[in-house]
Amino acid sequence: MPWAGRSLKGRLFEAARGAPWLEGRLVGVRFSGVVGRGRRRKPSLPVRALWVLIAAGLLACGCGEDRLSRMGLTALWRAIERPFQPVPLGQMEAELAADPPRFSFVVLGNTDLSSGGLTGEGEATRFDRIMAVVRSMKPEPRFVFHVGELADSPGDTGAWDALVRKARPFEAGPDPGAAAGATGRRLFLLPGERDVNSLKTEKAFLERFRRSSGRVPFSFDWENVHFVALDSETVDDSWLMKYFGYNRKQNRITGAQWAWLREDLRKNRGKPIVVFIHKPFFPPVFSAHEGYCLDQYYFARERLIDLLREYSVKVVFSGHEPIFTWVRVEGTYYVITGGAGGKPGAPARFGGFPHFLYVTVGRDGGMTVYCVNPEKNAVEQKIEVMQAQ
Repeated sequence: MPWAGRSLKGRLFEAARGAPWLEGRLVGVRFSGVVGRGRRRKPSLPVRALWVLIAAGLLACGCGEDRLSRMGLTALWRAIERPFQPVPLGQMEAELAADPPRFSFVVLGNTDLSSGGLTGEGEATRFDRIMAVVRSMKPEPRFVFHVGELADSPGDTGAWDALVRKARPFEAGPDPGAAAGATGRRLFLLPGERDVNSLKTEKAFLERFRRSSGRVPFSFDWENVHFVALDSETVDDSWLMKYFGYNRKQNRITGAQWAWLREDLRKNRGKPIVVFIHKPFFPPVFSAHEGYCLDQYYFARERLIDLLREYSVKVVFSGHEPIFTWVRVEGTYYVITGGAGGKPGAPARFGGFPHFLYVTVGRDGGMTVYCVNPEKNAVEQKIEVMQAQ
């Protein structure tokens, strides 16, 4: 069924708004290698051609970018019309040397390490190569933010420790705020569904990385920018979770976390704000995760989008999908990065390649995202997510 995984209210609401069923979970559009609860299928050439024709027709009819993004079609259309055109990493560094930014940082996700397989070619080796390039970046990034799926299985503390060790000199600590250690460079971490899936594994993550507050959502200022980290993997402690495994708090921001977020944004109104969360708002149309990200709860997602727009949030970084892609909805960039070690979930043309995001904050207030492919030593794509003031 094209609407499998959606609530009845969400279906009726979308139908009332005239939204096409294309936004739902599409049968037959699955790339092998994408991990999810949906059935994985390899799309045939006619299926791909059909999507190109649909996207082209909607563009010709004047369908706006927001609607295409909500339907998950922009990533597909961009891959066909404007494929990645890598440029040498040295060219980017030369441009930044001529006009140095105020500071820079790195965003990555989906390392999928396993404490039982930390030797030889695999996720660990790919992450080593990525961190080697991160450490060599000029200007040096001030911190690294991991948006989730540190490990390949929930509660694998050995894999968590290995990731922290491999990420040095970026240091993980229990508090956001000021940088830890002599290097002054930080490692911030969010859990993914492969890191926590029960109260026991959630407690282990909090004790390891969030001892000071005992919760995942947090925020901090770095120079002139306010950063907010949200938890899409909160574990429910109700009987539904205990006896039936239904986690009603997953894939949405609600309750105490919603109240905390609203108050935090209110206190920091007027600042440039960047948001991190593990699950994406708009999983691409070729993903097996459609219906299992923030789109699972339509009204909760729309309420969160409205709140972020109210406080002029310009960019949201998420992981979960083992690809690089992005959409722009109502003035906000939603960027997915999931290539920091795990196996790619799509062909390279669709963003399925090893990568991390190098983000610069200019002295004029602009913010630019560079998608760096460490295997090619090149920048695959450049996005200006905040304009200079």
